[in-house]
Amino acid sequence: MSKKLTFRVDSDEMLPFPMRVDQYISLRIEGLTRSQFRSRSSDLKINNKKSKAATMVVPGDIIDFFLENLPSLELQAEELPLEILFENSDALVLNKARGMVVHPGPGNRSATLVNGVLFYVQKFEGFDEGDIRPGIVHRLDKDTTGVLILAKNIQAHSFLANQFKARQTQKMYYALGKVTPRGRQTLQYYSLPREIRNVLGRDPKNRQKFTVLPQSSGRGKEAVSIIRLLGHNDGATLGLFEIKLVTGRTHQIRVHLASLGYPISGDALYGRDSGPLLLHARSLSITLPGEDYPRTFIAPLPSDFPEEFARKIESKESGHG
Repeated sequence: MSKKLTFRVDSDEMLPFPMRVDQYISLRIEGLTRSQFRSRSSDLKINNKKSKAATMVVPGDIIDFFLENLPSLELQAEELPLEILFENSDALVLNKARGMVVHPGPGNRSATLVNGVLFYVQKFEGFDEGDIRPGIVHRLDKDTTGVLILAKNIQAHSFLANQFKARQTQKMYYALGKVTPRGRQTLQYYSLPREIRNVLGRDPKNRQKFTVLPQSSGRGKEAVSIIRLLGHNDGATLGLFEIKLVTGRTHQIRVHLASLGYPISGDALYGRDSGPLLLHARSLSITLPGEDYPRTFIAPLPSDFPEEFARKIESKESGHG
């Protein structure tokens, strides 16, 4: 017996797009190889056009197909600690913990945020069977803490996701950056908000990383951040940065700060540093379904955020900084 499946290709997936659809589906369905996909699938369509297994897909594509002998895709509900900031019938807003992957994927079938939320809400309404990311509107890296919104039903998902796509949301982060000798030379320049605008794409030397690419490369996507230095420690070895995201590319803040000479404290990938990643999604402003004006949700800082810098944040947010 075959089942019809539908997958949406997300723009923030850490995958080397464009890529073959059989390769993409084998990554999305754990336990299904590319050859099994080719032999078991039928009526493959991409954006409603008949396609082949070798057809290339890019973010934004909709993939539909029938699959025989479907591997088990049932998401397992798990009781996990969740910090709920807000909830109604359409949305759930959480303060994501460090170390928690947002949704299942290859090598991460359990203990993800989606597994925990499924236990909490019991069911996501209207999502495709086999969707391992029901409710996910946007994502945070595994070791990034802070505010994250999920949709409880497919109508709310469309309403919220469209705001991210149209850049109608406001996202603000705090990060503690290590000041390198190169970064020290321009540190005070960032005491006023500065726009960082460039092109980010996958690093050809390390596929786990993203990097700033030349405008002329024809690869990557535009990434825009507004960065401001809020203060630093006595030796100016650590700087506290406020970052407002205009776009939301994978690893955008981490790449932008590292490229300026301020790799985030605890960032082993971009700063070769150990310890907790001190990047926190502080606030998200977004309009909820059925409402006319945006709400702003604020996530408390993690308990291990250095007290000296937590006080600077408190002073700034109270209007004294």
